[in-house]
Amino acid sequence: MTPGKNYQGVLFEAKDFNNEKGDGYQYFRNFNVDGKDKSELGFRAWGRENSLFENITFVNFNNAGIDISGLNNEISNCRFINASGREGQKNEHFSGAIKFMSANGLLIHDNYIEENSGGGIKSVASNIRNTQIYNNTINLKAGKNQKPNKSASIEIWDFKEGNKIYNNNLNGWVSLINQWDKDQEIPPKGNLLFYKNKLQANPGITDDMSGLELGIKGAEFYENTFSDLNIGFFG
Repeated sequence: MTPGKNYQGVLFEAKDFNNEKGDGYQYFRNFNVDGKDKSELGFRAWGRENSLFENITFVNFNNAGIDISGLNNEISNCRFINASGREGQKNEHFSGAIKFMSANGLLIHDNYIEENSGGGIKSVASNIRNTQIYNNTINLKAGKNQKPNKSASIEIWDFKEGNKIYNNNLNGWVSLINQWDKDQEIPPKGNLLFYKNKLQANPGITDDMSGLELGIKGAEFYENTFSDLNIGFFG
């Protein structure tokens, strides 16, 4: 792990395994990272394999607490407080407390996310396989300049196969779509299981939004709870 000198506004980075071997089962645990509303990202970990991020607190970043890609990585028991946009900043599709792309075997679980002006878990330039998101609590609040259509608790584009999202408590809407890939490239079954999630209305964010936007092939959806939303499901 090195200071993020290669990317402006990044506090720390773990280099791509093409340049530095990244399959050594690295563990990043038990520390706090504060962006002081100046840094864009807390931790950029692109192209990693078998890395664990556990019991880390990310606070006050302008774009994301952690931005990750690679194989068989894990983010668990972390806290993200205002890690995807400071109060008054215009949020965007590409800002989220946890961001990822081109992930296979990624586990995101038992994390707490609270944002005043940003999103929760985001992946909008994606190639997502065998990824599981579960037991997370995401609480979004309507800050200044908050854009409801970009303030998703979970927003992921382009699932490929073997993905699961379950047992999450979500205060904010969810968007799961195939934005870039053609449907014929997606298997008819087994692409995504979305189940036992609780979706709660969030004044100022979900007023004109559906609880779940689902636009992908090969998805199964069951045993989810929607509370106080004007529109529960849009597909």
